[in-house]
Amino acid sequence: TLVQLTELYRGTKSKQYTKFVNTDALKGYGAGKKYTKIELDLIVHAMVFDGIIEELSEGMDNGFSADYVHLGPKAPAVRNGNHQFFVDFPIAAGKKESKKSSS
Repeated sequence: TLVQLTELYRGTKSKQYTKFVNTDALKGYGAGKKYTKIELDLIVHAMVFDGIIEELSEGMDNGFSADYVHLGPKAPAVRNGNHQFFVDFPIAAGKKESKKSSS
């Protein structure tokens, strides 16, 4: 899910998100620890809106559905450097510049 993606990127140790994941082998695990949850939520949702990742609902045998994150149509262009992705963060009170995130 998008929540699990952001938590793993932040480096969570919570078993809720790491129970079935080998974090030692997970590239990028903890790389986003400098961001707040709110900032990462903005980044991930901007990636969805830009078509870099998609959250798709998949039906389960028990009648429920689960949402999974997949690469979107623009993901290959980001990987090979043909598409740049930026997120402008709102300026907090008392600050003069906004942060930018790029991938």
